[in-house]
Amino acid sequence: MLRKVSAAFSTLVLLAVFAAANVSAATLGPGRDTHNPYAKAPWVISVGAGTKEGGLASFSSRGLPREERLADSDPNNDNDAPTLVAPGTGREFESNASKFSAAYVSTRSKTNIFANGLTDDTELSPAYLPYYTQISGTSMATPHVAGVVALMLDADPTLTPDEVKQILVQTASRMPAREEWEVGAGYVNAYAAVDQVFNRSKRYGTNFSHAFNARYTVGGPAPEQVHIDYSPAALPGPDSQNAHSFNVEAGMSVLDVFATFDTALEDGEGNTIGLLLTDPHGVKYSSGIALPILDAPSREVLVKNPVAGQWLVEGRGVRGYVQLALDKGLLQAFFAFEQGQFDFQPVLKARVKANDATTRAFTAYALDNFRRRFAAGN
Repeated sequence: MLRKVSAAFSTLVLLAVFAAANVSAATLGPGRDTHNPYAKAPWVISVGAGTKEGGLASFSSRGLPREERLADSDPNNDNDAPTLVAPGTGREFESNASKFSAAYVSTRSKTNIFANGLTDDTELSPAYLPYYTQISGTSMATPHVAGVVALMLDADPTLTPDEVKQILVQTASRMPAREEWEVGAGYVNAYAAVDQVFNRSKRYGTNFSHAFNARYTVGGPAPEQVHIDYSPAALPGPDSQNAHSFNVEAGMSVLDVFATFDTALEDGEGNTIGLLLTDPHGVKYSSGIALPILDAPSREVLVKNPVAGQWLVEGRGVRGYVQLALDKGLLQAFFAFEQGQFDFQPVLKARVKANDATTRAFTAYALDNFRRRFAAGN
């Protein structure tokens, strides 16, 4: 339905601008194929989130490399990448704390606790807290692009949606060390976009493709394919049925673990399952777990210069956020939110252990689902 609506907007010379989606990650950011499916349409401007220093936000969802998305049989994947990136969070480096805020300052929401700044609000003056907060997300980045589009149309109201998108792409600033499937054309450049509208003959976007002399080869062992039938009742650890051991050879530059997953109903929807990697020394690397909003059925963990030896990869669900007092145990009940319903009747009460503001926010979501899905006898 959203795809049909956005297509109708384009036909009516209205632009559809979508957020690329957010996926939390504790390593190098979301993996491939976490892009908002509604942002893939060719007439949509898909917006990723950037930092105030001009980098890519760690949570901003990525698409698929061009050679992959054009090679499959699904034409809906041809544009599976952000169009560009806009300001969507605060500082990337703590050394810039005196220059930039932790997130983006916005008006405060009275009803949606996820949209309020929690601990980041300590940076704001108490006099502003009733009205303003700090928040990050691709949904914060998207209005920036909508504003740039408004400036462009004010300069030339005859611009078509295709022309607007083309100018935004041509005038975006390149982001070093980032690929097109991660950031699209780059960081939005409002001045250049409007200047291009006034001066169509200027050669924006013509110096992006350079020839370099450097040559390198990529080699390594063949990828290992593993299937795990995830059990919410299984305990964590190397002997868990949700875990798999594998070996990393010496001299490897990058370890890339990519996983796709489904729900018990096999409906292709996202799930609150993450990847946890443990190296031979016990150091852990996590993909993070996204809140179930625009989630994607994939996770990825990238580790640079991995330690040689035996590693462990585990599928992990949400743990430690909420303790639910149920007849058949805490663990099974909480994972019922992920995997579908179980054959037991829960005691309709909950014991909440909220250690910080983020936990309290997630608790509200979890308890709401608990009441809706179990209290009604579903």
